[in-house]
Amino acid sequence: MENEQSNYAKVTRKCGLYKQDIARKTIRETELWKDDFRQIWRNHILGESMVMNQMLERFYSITLYPKGNLHFTEVLPKYRKFLSIYGKSKFKTITIESLIDLLKIHFPDNSKTQYWIKYLQTRYPF
Repeated sequence: MENEQSNYAKVTRKCGLYKQDIARKTIRETELWKDDFRQIWRNHILGESMVMNQMLERFYSITLYPKGNLHFTEVLPKYRKFLSIYGKSKFKTITIESLIDLLKIHFPDNSKTQYWIKYLQTRYPF
């Protein structure tokens, strides 16, 4: 993964998701490959590589997490600082609580959605 000839490094440099000061560095010179950011980075460049290879028309990396998850509360804003304007437009975050609230507002009479709301509230009691 940290090898500069790896697909991870090549996509990171070419995809346009990252600010130039990140894209110009070797992967080991960035924090992207470190534990805090590794999976977020890999998910983001996976989708973008699929766009680059014309497997998808567009891709958005969306991280869904509970509000009480201190790791994501701290790390996601730090990851966003690595991103270019384009990268920020392709990276979204939302808490499970916010998603449930949006589902209630936008699908109040949909029985399937109500089922999933109840499931999420049971699965993730807040």
